[in-house]
Amino acid sequence: MNKCLVVFFINFTLNILGQNLILNSSFTDVALKQDSNSFYMLLPEKLSQVKYWYLPEYINHEKLFAYDSSSPKYSSVYYYTSLDKDLVIKKKLYSNGDQLFEKNLGFVQLYLSEMYPVAVLQQKLQSKLLKGDYCFKFKYKYIALNSSNKNPPKLEISISRTNLREYYSDELKVPEKLVQISFRDSSKFISDKNTPWQQFCYNLKLDGDEQYISIGTLKNIKNGLRHAVYYIDEIELYRVNIGDSCSCEKINKDLKTKYKREFPLNKAIISDTLVLFNPHNNWAPFIISPDAKYYLNTIIAFLQRHPKLKIKWLEYVPDISTGSFPSEYQIFERYMIFYGIDKRRILGKLCLCKSNNYCGLNSQYTKFGFIIY
Repeated sequence: MNKCLVVFFINFTLNILGQNLILNSSFTDVALKQDSNSFYMLLPEKLSQVKYWYLPEYINHEKLFAYDSSSPKYSSVYYYTSLDKDLVIKKKLYSNGDQLFEKNLGFVQLYLSEMYPVAVLQQKLQSKLLKGDYCFKFKYKYIALNSSNKNPPKLEISISRTNLREYYSDELKVPEKLVQISFRDSSKFISDKNTPWQQFCYNLKLDGDEQYISIGTLKNIKNGLRHAVYYIDEIELYRVNIGDSCSCEKINKDLKTKYKREFPLNKAIISDTLVLFNPHNNWAPFIISPDAKYYLNTIIAFLQRHPKLKIKWLEYVPDISTGSFPSEYQIFERYMIFYGIDKRRILGKLCLCKSNNYCGLNSQYTKFGFIIY
């Protein structure tokens, strides 16, 4: 064989092996909006404003709307992008778009429900796949706080030769053999939108000629009224050599050496106002700002270095009545538990707030302090 041809073949093979076959894998590429006052949306096929991604047009999305007319028609698959942050603030949905999107140019929320089985995100790949071994990856946040407590629905993924239309009649029922991945987050803690993105990786063997990827509720096996909420981003599919493992990024939860700040013991710290005021109403929901996350990381690192110490969050409220208890500090608690701080080391206490700016029904923020002891 000609030497140049051999080199070309080797380079071509390496490119195929290393190439992500998913188009617009990070959901960042969008079509030009016709209406500047509307949000970017994932819609059925050619209507979708997120390039290459769409909702299967054969699914009856009217069914969900009929069950619950208060829900937007396509709300089971929702698109978020920081390109919409100015519009979010303009429409007074959230007070800080940067905190909501974390400057992310695109990710998708999937609401998986056994009652409303219409959450399916789909893409037609650029060309048919070859037979062989593949690695499939995606990043996710499991919003356990908004999901069923026990056995929530699995996030199902099918890489198939057709768009699965033949398995739809009122609802989608894809055969088990065509669903290669059934994923359920196994975290022991209650995760929410503030916890970091994690990555899931899976080795696949494909028969060849597959051209569609479908993500969502596919088999629709009902065991009640369970539901689950996932954020997904950065989807990857690429060929690998036989026997190669599909390795995942791991979050380093050991912050002991990365953050060096020390804290005094048995002393109330209430002066760091930049990060210790937290949004608490619909206008500014429970989203921890980047500055607050950095500050929390310094506290977590300190507690990791001193495993016998505890922290008590001081939650300032305008009135302390009989039976009231601290609850808003739990947004910090969940974040700390993600990084390995035992729940038994995290307490909360109500304190009387005397500042007009941070007290009362119309205040946008709750004031916090803490004691480490």
